[in-house]
Amino acid sequence: MKSFARALAAVVLLAFRATGEERLVLPGVARANGIGGSRFVSTAWLHNPSDSPLSVDLALVAAAGPAGTSRVVLAPRQTLRLDDPVSTLFGLESAAGFLSARADRPFLLRGVTANVADPKGTYGLALPAHRELEALRPGETGTVPWLTHTAAAGTGFRTNVAVALLDPGTEVLVTLVDDTGLVRGEKRLAAAGPLFWQQPVGELAADAEIPLGRVEVRVLAGSALAYAAVVDNVTGDGLLAPARRVETPAAPPYTVVFPGAARVPGANGTLWRTGLRLVNPGLEPVEVALEVPGGSARASRLVAPRGVLEETDLLGALGYPEGSAAPVRVTATARISLLAATRNVDPSGRPGTFAASQEPTPEDALAGPGRILSFTGLAADAGSTGLRTNVAFVGGPGGARARLLLRAASGERLAEAGFQAGPSSWAQRPLAEWLDGVGVPRDATLEVTVESGSLDAYASVIDNGTGDPVILAPAVLPSASCPPASPPHLSASSVRVEAGVSVALRLDAPGRAIGRVVPGDLPLGPGGSVTVVPAVPTTYRWIPSGSCPDDRSAPVTVEVVRLRPARRRRRRHGLGGVPLPQRLDSRDAPRLAAPRPLLHPRRRERRGRELVRVLRRDDLRREGARRRRHRQLPALLVRLARAAVPLRRNASRRFRELRHLRPARRPPVGEAEHRGVRGRPGARDDLRRVGGRGERLHPLRLAARQGSFRAGSRRERRLHPAAPLGVRRL
Repeated sequence: MKSFARALAAVVLLAFRATGEERLVLPGVARANGIGGSRFVSTAWLHNPSDSPLSVDLALVAAAGPAGTSRVVLAPRQTLRLDDPVSTLFGLESAAGFLSARADRPFLLRGVTANVADPKGTYGLALPAHRELEALRPGETGTVPWLTHTAAAGTGFRTNVAVALLDPGTEVLVTLVDDTGLVRGEKRLAAAGPLFWQQPVGELAADAEIPLGRVEVRVLAGSALAYAAVVDNVTGDGLLAPARRVETPAAPPYTVVFPGAARVPGANGTLWRTGLRLVNPGLEPVEVALEVPGGSARASRLVAPRGVLEETDLLGALGYPEGSAAPVRVTATARISLLAATRNVDPSGRPGTFAASQEPTPEDALAGPGRILSFTGLAADAGSTGLRTNVAFVGGPGGARARLLLRAASGERLAEAGFQAGPSSWAQRPLAEWLDGVGVPRDATLEVTVESGSLDAYASVIDNGTGDPVILAPAVLPSASCPPASPPHLSASSVRVEAGVSVALRLDAPGRAIGRVVPGDLPLGPGGSVTVVPAVPTTYRWIPSGSCPDDRSAPVTVEVVRLRPARRRRRRHGLGGVPLPQRLDSRDAPRLAAPRPLLHPRRRERRGRELVRVLRRDDLRREGARRRRHRQLPALLVRLARAAVPLRRNASRRFRELRHLRPARRPPVGEAEHRGVRGRPGARDDLRRVGGRGERLHPLRLAARQGSFRAGSRRERRLHPAAPLGVRRL
C-alpha cells in the first residue's frame, strides 16, 4: 500500500512539473467537522485573464497523501466558482489538505474556508494562493506572527498549525515560541511524498497556555508552505496567518504600509477594530515607528530580541478618535514580521469576535504604471443575507490615476470607470459606488489598471448575516510594463559543496535592472555574478528592484555536506591471525612490556594476569566497577604464542585469546569465547573467595575442563552436581 501511495505521489508530481508555466498552491481547503459543532467547508474561485480557453489541472493532497486529480476548462475571461471542491471534484466525504493547480498560462486562484454551521450565515477565513516557486526551501524559515492559544473552552482563542509538504522527501521543523523568546513546543515532520499536516497547539506544547507568540517553520529538505488558523472559541470564526520569509523591504528604512486600519462602526450594527502584531526574529532590539501617511500622529515601540509585541487598537494608539479609518505606515530599524487583524467586536463588550487578517505591502513595492491588479469572486448582495464587498485604495507618495473594469463571471464587461488618488490618501467605498451604482453580480471580477503614480488596494467581502469579513489582497496580472518573456534565471556553480567552499551565483535576466540576492542582500545585475560561502544548506533568490517585485528568479538551493571522519582501520595481531580492533586505550600500552613468545606457558600466564589486573584497577579508578563493557587488552602488546603440545595441557586453555569481531559493541562472554580475560559486570557480580583470594568468576561458572586444582588457582571451574573425593567445588 505504501509503494502504491508513493507511486501515485510521483505521478502527480511529474504531471504537474511537465511544462506548466504557472503553478499555484491553495493550502487549507477542507470538508470537515470542528470543535463545538462547527462545520468547515471550502469554496474556490478560478479566473482566466486571457482571451483564449485555458485548461487547469487540479490535484488534492490530504493528510494521507495525494487524494485525486481533476481538470477544468475555463472560457476566455471566465470566473469559475468551485463549491465544496473536496466533495464535488474529488468525491471525498471528509478531508483537509491543499489544492495544487497548474496551467500553461497565468491564471488566478483564491479560496475561502468557512464555518457553515450557523443558519444565519458563514464565518470564513481567506485562503490566498501561493506560487510554487515562493514556497519555503532548504535553509529558509517562515514566521507566523500570530499565535494565541488557550485550553479553556468557551473563551479566548485556539490555534491550529498546518504545513503543506509539497515535494517527496520534504523535512520540516515546526517551533512554537512565546513572546519572551522561550520555545514552548517543537515538531519535526518528514514525508516520502506530498502530504498535508495539521495539529492543534495543545498537542504540540506541554503548556498550552500561550497568550502571545509565534510559529517558526524551518525547511530542512524539499519545499513547504505553512500557516496558522486562529479560531475564536466563542464564535467559531477564524483568521489565517501565513508563514512568510522576512526578506522585505529591500533596504533601510524598512517601511511597510497596511492599506486599511479601522476604528469605526459599520453597516448592520458592526463595530470594527484593527490590531497589529510585531515579531522580532533577531537578537537585537528593534525600534518601530507607527504613523498614518500624511498625518501628524506618531507612536514609537520597542520590540525586544526574539520578542512579540501587540497593539490591540492600532488607530487608538495613534490618538485617532472613534469613527476613524486610515492606512498605517510602519517603519523599523531592522526587518521584522508583521500581521494586522481587523475584528468585528460586540459594542456591549460581550466576548466573541469576527476577524480577518491583513498582510502589509512594502512601500517600495506599490503597484506602478502599467500594473494590473485583480480581485475575483466578488459579490454585492443587498439585505441581511448573502455577501457585500467594499474596495479601498491607498495612494502612493505622489498619488495615482487608475482605471476600473468590472467583469461578470462569464467574462462580459459590465462597467468601467476611472478615479484619482491623492498623495498618501485613503478611500473606501462599496464596490458599486466606485462604478456609478452599477449592479454587481455574484462571482464578479474587478480589474484595476494603474495609469500613473503608484497605489495599493484591498477588497473586503463581508457576510451580511454574521458580519464576518474576508480581506482580499489583489492578484497581479502580467502586463507590458514588466518583461513577460524569458524569466530571470539564477544559477550556481555547484549545488553540492563541502562546508567552507565558495559558490559563484550568476544571473541571466535580460532587460532587468540591478536587484539583490537573499539571504545577504547582495547586489546583482544581469550577467553578473556574486560569490557566497554557505555554512549550512541555503536557498538563494534574486529579487528585482523597481516596479516589478513579482518578477523574481526561481530559487537555487546549495546543499552543504560535511565529511564523516574516516573509520579507524582494523589490523590483525598475534599468531594464528586473531583479529584485534584498534579501539583500545593507548595510555595503557607503555605500562608493561609485551610478553615474549618463547616464555614458558606458566610465565606467560602470570604475565597476562598482571596485564588483566592493571586494566581492572584502572577501570575501577576511572570508570567504576560497572562500566567496563568496552575495555580490551592494549593493542600491539599481546602476542599469542603457541606452546608445544605437551606444555599446553598445563596452561589455561584458550587463555588470553581475544574475542572475534562482531557487529555488537558488547563483547561475548560465552563458554567458547573470551574465557579467562574478563567477567561480565552485573549486580554484585557473584564474587567468591578462591584459594584465599577475591576472584571475579564467569557468570556461568564455566571452566576449561574438569579436574583437581591447586590451592590459589585463579581459574574458573565448572559446577557439578557431585564431585569425587579430592575435587574442590565452588
